[in-house]
Amino acid sequence: MILRIFFLFAYNHGKFLKDEISGSDEVVYSTIADNFSSGKGFVIDSIYARRTPVYPLFLAVVYSLTKHSVVAVRVAQCFLGAFSCLLLYFIATQIFKEKVGLIAGVICAVDYSMLQLSAYLVSETLYIFLFLFAFLFFLLYYRYKNSCYIVFSGILFGLTSLCRELAVFMLFITAVWMVIFINGALKVRIKPAAIFIIFALIVIAPWVLRNYRIYHRIIPFTVSSGHSLYLGNNEHTPAWIGGYENPSWNMPLDVSNFFTPETDELLKKKALRFMAENPKRSVIYAKDKLINMWQPYYSDSRLLSKVVMSILYPSVLVCGLLGLLVTLAKSKISLLVIFSLVFYTLVHIFTISGIRYRYPLMPFLMIYAAYILNMILEFLIYRRRGAG
Repeated sequence: MILRIFFLFAYNHGKFLKDEISGSDEVVYSTIADNFSSGKGFVIDSIYARRTPVYPLFLAVVYSLTKHSVVAVRVAQCFLGAFSCLLLYFIATQIFKEKVGLIAGVICAVDYSMLQLSAYLVSETLYIFLFLFAFLFFLLYYRYKNSCYIVFSGILFGLTSLCRELAVFMLFITAVWMVIFINGALKVRIKPAAIFIIFALIVIAPWVLRNYRIYHRIIPFTVSSGHSLYLGNNEHTPAWIGGYENPSWNMPLDVSNFFTPETDELLKKKALRFMAENPKRSVIYAKDKLINMWQPYYSDSRLLSKVVMSILYPSVLVCGLLGLLVTLAKSKISLLVIFSLVFYTLVHIFTISGIRYRYPLMPFLMIYAAYILNMILEFLIYRRRGAG
């Protein structure tokens, strides 16, 4: 917590101590929060499903308590980031042991990308917190087989999906994993998976019904999935930066509004047609976006960011992947984490890519990096005692 607050004070001469926002996503989230607070609903520019509601609601609550203080949001997110470190400790302790949990928590506490994430008004900080909370209750069920844990996990997964819609796929991946890998008869395995999904869908359902009332069609989350798919897959896509960060590039479309159900479907069809007609180019795009998602830093990052990320990030990535491979044969949870890594990566190399999109995966890599570091420490202690 102290490190995150210090970052707010120290970064770029106190830049984040000003009630200012920048970047298109920050503006969108903040505007939706303001419109909700004023009674207009979760809307921006007559678009009622531009973003899922949980993060704008979080902003609206903090704004209402602090006279619309952007700095207060950043401080609140510092608290969420600090609690995420604590959640990571508990998760790693459940999977391995307390020493691994302590190391994982420390890595998360000092990781530069996690520190700076709290300063931006984007959904990842809240999303990571909810995701880790949901995953902890899932692990508690897996260990103790108490149905209350799987109910809480389902509810939290529902909230996580309404923070970033990609989590709904993890909901079903986790349910399938439960049916396959939880011990017992098939009926015994299906029951918790069904409870898990049902309670998540109960949380998601009001948003779906609200969208149906407005658009008269089923829109589970937003009307922007086609937009993301098209940005990453068309003849003008600057694939190296994921298709969305080039201010000189104007998307050549014969539509008046990106974010309508009709346009969303049109953009999906255009993107899929491009991929089908240009398979070689699509593979090149996917390769570039894969590199873009997992590179240490963007080329225009500040020097301090480049230096710190060049040291810490490769260490966590390599040790994390090694830890997953080492534990795969003896830990079923490791397989679920690998599924998550592969799924998230595939989604973003076929839509839009960016370093920011790997952040929700980093806490899990930190757990397995902590496992490897603990192995190294135990080996060094053993050798020292042997030498003594």
